[in-house]
Amino acid sequence: MFFSALAGNLAAGETPQAAYAAAAGPAIIYQIVSFGLVVILVPFLKIRPPSAGQGRAPGAPHVVAEA
Repeated sequence: MFFSALAGNLAAGETPQAAYAAAAGPAIIYQIVSFGLVVILVPFLKIRPPSAGQGRAPGAPHVVAEA
C-alpha cells in the first residue's frame, strides 16, 4: 500500500519529501486501524486447554509407531 502510493506520487512529479509524506499517511492509518481490530477481537478467541488425547478422536485406541 505504501509503496504503491509512493510510486504513484513520484510518477506524478511530486518531490520525494511530499511523495513520502502523502504515502505514509494512509499506510499509518491502516496499521492503526488493523492493530485496533486485533486488540478488540483477541478476547473473543476460543482457547482450549491442551488435553491428554489431543489430536485423537475420543475413544480412539492408542497407536504405536515404529521408526
